[in-house]
Amino acid sequence: MATLEDILWVDGKNNTPGLVQSIAFASLAVIQTIPQVTTADPTAAGTFASLVTVPSDIIMKSGKKMFELYLTDETGTVMDEVQGELDGKSFKNTLEFVHPGESEEIRGFAAWAKNSNLIFVVRTKEGKRLLFGNDLSPAKLITAPGTLGKAPADRKQRTFTFKFDASYPTPTFTGKVVVNGSGSDQLTDLFAA
Repeated sequence: MATLEDILWVDGKNNTPGLVQSIAFASLAVIQTIPQVTTADPTAAGTFASLVTVPSDIIMKSGKKMFELYLTDETGTVMDEVQGELDGKSFKNTLEFVHPGESEEIRGFAAWAKNSNLIFVVRTKEGKRLLFGNDLSPAKLITAPGTLGKAPADRKQRTFTFKFDASYPTPTFTGKVVVNGSGSDQLTDLFAA
């Protein structure tokens, strides 16, 4: 059983919402090793944090890497909710963001992603990285409506919603994305401020 512990709030602690404007994505097919949460079984010994922390590295296949996708500020979020029947609960994790414009590239991304198995790494505005998707339940595109707008004050945009199901909410990712066995973290450059 997980080690029970106090869960307190520290006065004055930051609680900044939202995601930074760059997210990383890759097809599950180009990832050699995708790590798991520290303690996948809540009945095993471990802390509450170990149930939602991925400390190991993502290892990309030779010559492969994650790619960057821009999102409009204040449109990116990760949500989770409990789903299922009594004694059969799991989490539905959702990633939602808006990409501005209706370029051929973003429409092409939507066309490619519609039936793809994806992995995302997103970064919160407080600097935490989250791993969205895993090898057993990769991120799947749910909706991607696009609009050209109608009036001069409207924004042309495409709104993406992805989901993955797991026995836990979207986990914190403390590992690296290793490309070509380099040992360095591809996300350091991708998430550079």
